[in-house]
Amino acid sequence: MPSPSDESWQALMNLVGQLDREVKRTKGQSISSRALHSLAREMVEQYTRIVRPELARSGFNDSELEGVDGEMEAALRLATGVRTRKAYMASGRKVREALRELDIARVMRAGAVSPREDAHAQAARTEIDARILHALDQILPAAAASYEQVLIDLDDPGRVSYRGVANELREVLREVLDYYAPDHALTAAGLKPDPDHGFTQKQKVRYIMLQRRVPKNAREAPERTVEVIEAAMASLARATSVRASISAHMSTGRTEARTVKPYVEVVLADLLNVYVE
Repeated sequence: MPSPSDESWQALMNLVGQLDREVKRTKGQSISSRALHSLAREMVEQYTRIVRPELARSGFNDSELEGVDGEMEAALRLATGVRTRKAYMASGRKVREALRELDIARVMRAGAVSPREDAHAQAARTEIDARILHALDQILPAAAASYEQVLIDLDDPGRVSYRGVANELREVLREVLDYYAPDHALTAAGLKPDPDHGFTQKQKVRYIMLQRRVPKNAREAPERTVEVIEAAMASLARATSVRASISAHMSTGRTEARTVKPYVEVVLADLLNVYVE
């Protein structure tokens, strides 16, 4: 099944970000701007007329989309008269949270579908990949170079071994976790390392979330994602590392490497905040 195009998805996210910026520029407590209301309607129409049908064609059912549907409907209702700035900001936050969760599912589903549909298809360099590369380049240039190499290698139809791809993915994730959650910080926070292996990647992911003081409702999407992955693979971050480690010690084909990549991509996107507009 075709996945939603990155162009239409990015167009939606651009409208979400633009609406958020315009609301923040508003100085009064009430909003009656026709231009701002029009922008809100444009955002909703981009979702309902373009993005949602693409999601449905790619296999998402109504129950999976009802969260975003509800927030978009609420946003549309705001664009019908004088509304408070606070209400618009709250609505925008809920829309971003719902889309963020949906984007995780979108990326995961695309990663699971593409190898089955065409094992020789060129690896999709998504908008999320571009954001990950940009974010990595700001804090960990070497990790950015490694991730870029992964994308190049996955695009190379003549490549024989994908062992290096798995190693690069594992190292990029390790470097990001160590950057945001160094061992000394976890020790200072009172966390206890595994006596044989030190702090686990799962501990580091959770430490980062807590340090960012993410409100409970905003944590629901990443927490549910972690629960889903943990149910299948023990834990999101640790399972990703284990999967890559296994790949590194055997002759790994393109399909296996492409299966590992979406999991690491989702974790990196979460840690680097690249879903936030």
